[in-house]
Amino acid sequence: MKKYIFFGIAILALVISIITLSAQLKEVTADRDVYKSNTTVLLKDVDRYRTKDSLNAVSVGNLELK
Repeated sequence: MKKYIFFGIAILALVISIITLSAQLKEVTADRDVYKSNTTVLLKDVDRYRTKDSLNAVSVGNLELK
């Protein structure tokens, strides 16, 4: 009987561990995507152009900060 209780507790601990690790994986994946986006923006060339009024303008991407 004690053997079944031990296996039940072990399985419960594994399920809780899997749920916790999957939540952490989602967070790390989201952080990685923001990092990739920011790196792309910083390494991308700046687009320079003239408007209809002959004014100079610059176009750059957006960084995400938290």
